[in-house]
Amino acid sequence: MQASQENILFLRSVVDILANKYRLRLLGLLSIQPYSLSDLAVLLALKPSLVLRHVRKLQELELVEVQLEGKTYSCKLNESALKVLQKALQPSAGKVASIDDLAVGEEEREVLAKFFVGQRLTTIPAGRKNLEIIVRWFARRFEVGVHYREDEVNKIITQHYHDAAFFRKDMVGRGLLRREHGVYWREE
Repeated sequence: MQASQENILFLRSVVDILANKYRLRLLGLLSIQPYSLSDLAVLLALKPSLVLRHVRKLQELELVEVQLEGKTYSCKLNESALKVLQKALQPSAGKVASIDDLAVGEEEREVLAKFFVGQRLTTIPAGRKNLEIIVRWFARRFEVGVHYREDEVNKIITQHYHDAAFFRKDMVGRGLLRREHGVYWREE
């Protein structure tokens, strides 16, 4: 579960850094060509000190390289780091390609589309009916008759949502998973 927690923390860090319109615009500009810090400030209509702060955040992900040339900072996109980040954010082999592929009916597809982005559940639904659909979707991540240790259950759940305990307990409470002596299995 430690690796899974590290992945979640990494993803949160990436989202926090990239969820800023100026940083995204910086990446867009630098994908075209390298720019000086002062040119970026003009293009973004920001003070150079603020542009530098945004550049430093992108450097945390190694997406931007900054070099001092005389008295001028030159910024360029690190394309190899961008490719590594892109690969890290893609679903790994063995994961399901689409939420829709796993939906049983049209109503379930609509609920899943409403609460999932890619393979990640964004929020737990407040409505009982929607929550039941989501919990059943999580239960189908487990093969019938296969026995899972609790850490294995948590690993499967955290691929899709950060709070494994919530869904683990809910699936057991609804009888979708059975639990005995720290071992879980699906009987259906």
